Formats: sequence, C-alpha cells, structure tokens
Amino acid sequence: MGASALKGNAAWYIGLAFAAAMTLWSSVLGAVFFAGILRIQVESFGSRALAIAAAISAAIMVALGVAYGAPTALAPLTPVVCGLCLVPCMWRHRADVTAVFLTIAFVTVLGLACDEVLAFMQGTDIATVTFQALMDSIAIALGTGIEAEMLASSMEPVAWAFWPLVYVANAALYVMLAAIGSFLAVSRKDTPAPQIDRFDAPMWAVGVLALAVLGLGVALSGIAGAEYVLPLAATVLMSVRFIFALQGFGVLCALLNRSRMGCATRIMAIFLGIWFETMFLVMSIVGLIDVWANFRKLNRGGAHSEQDE
Repeated sequence: MGASALKGNAAWYIGLAFAAAMTLWSSVLGAVFFAGILRIQVESFGSRALAIAAAISAAIMVALGVAYGAPTALAPLTPVVCGLCLVPCMWRHRADVTAVFLTIAFVTVLGLACDEVLAFMQGTDIATVTFQALMDSIAIALGTGIEAEMLASSMEPVAWAFWPLVYVANAALYVMLAAIGSFLAVSRKDTPAPQIDRFDAPMWAVGVLALAVLGLGVALSGIAGAEYVLPLAATVLMSVRFIFALQGFGVLCALLNRSRMGCATRIMAIFLGIWFETMFLVMSIVGLIDVWANFRKLNRGGAHSEQDE
C-alpha cells in the first residue's frame, strides 16, 4: 500500500484503533465496528489492510498493557482476533461452516491459553477459576437455604464437565458480531443475507461428534485422568451439537417456506422447535439425520457445506 493511500485512509485506521480500544467499554459495539471498518479497508486494499489492522491492534493492546496491566491489554484480544480471522474469509467468500468452526476453535484455545497464563501468575488455574465462577452464579440463581445448597452441590459435576463451554460461547458470540459488522459494511452492494434454510453441515462434523461421544464414554468409565477428559469431550460434544441444531432448524425453515405459513404460525413453530431442542435435542437429531437423508434435496456436490458472505 502506497504512502499516499495510507495517508488518505488514516481516518479509517484511527477508527479501527478506536474500535479496538472501544471493546473495553462496549465489547459488542467495538467488535461490530472493528469488523465493519476492517471489511471496508480490505475491500479497498486487500490483504495489506489486514497486516496494518493487526499492527494497529497490537499497538493498542501494548499501550493498554503499559498503562493498565496485562488483564486490560488482553481484553480486546477476542473481538480483534475474531475480526482478523473472519473478515478475510467473508471477503473471499469462504466463510463456510468449516471456516467459522475453526475460527471459534482457535479463538477458544487462544482465550483459554491467555487466561491460564494470567491465572498462573495469580497462583491458580483457569479451570478452578471458571468452575468457581459458574458455581457462584448457580448459587446466586438458586438462592439460599438447605434445599438450594443441596441442589447446587448436585450440579457441581455438570459445572465441571461444561466449564470450557463458557469460552466456546464467548468465542461464538464475537464471531457472530464480527460477521454482522462485516456483512453490514458491504450490505449496500445488495449482498444477499445468509439463509438458514440453506444451511448444510459438513461431513466432518459427524466424525467429530463420534469422537466426542467416544471420549465421553471413556471419561465416564472412571479411567485415570477422566476428570480432564470429561470437560474436553463434553465441550466438543455440545459445540458440534450446535452445528446439527442449525441443520435441524434449516430443515424446519425450509418446510415453513414451502408451506407458506403466516408470520404468527412461523413464530410459534420456531418457538416450539427451540423448546423441543432445549428439552429433547429434537432439532439436533433431525439435523444429524438430514446429513444423510437430505430432506431439502440440496445440491451438495463435493463441498457439503453452505458458503456465506
């Protein structure tokens, strides 16, 4: 990128730096603005804009670290990395299920590693800190009393099994915000919005699901180190389940579109779908079956995944 081009777009890069810093006060708006500004610059200057954005973001985090310490410096890391990973995928029209899943996995591992370092510096570990935070939240939700304490105590194994899911959910949230910002930045180009009724899970998700179920069985068998295998297997299982749940809702939305139901009926059907998924995993089961049954008669070809702007 030439010096004149960089100078002419200095305001955009200042905005990018402001968006990265803004995540300290409003992480949602900061993540959306960062991805949107980055997408505009990438559309104009290609991958060179990514390098400049990464350098600006690193400088902002170093400055925050010098001024306020390491925890504050790492606060913008998740939204910034999500934007830097997802925006180029959407720019190249390669933001398919695999790319999004890998982005979430990478950001999850990165967040865990950074927080583990911070926890180690304080003489503890991230598993203990997150587990205790979950138990404190459960205790607050249940209230006081002997029955509440007994119920909270019975939920300890569940909280231990799923504590890493907090990081997965956090990463997924910021990936979604980055996608929204990137999409809105180019919506004036009449870019079609992603349609859930065209969502198609890749075949590798079935393999990951099988490995997660196998790992869960090994962890529950009581072997040595099961307390470490259990959170990993349970987290992977719940994460990949979300893919099949989306697949199931894709089938549901396709059926609703074909039946030409009214708005109120659609809302009720989707509400029931969410309830059945929450209580009985119905939509995930439908999505898993659809991988082979192909209820919507999608033209899957070789990719077997729906690409996205």
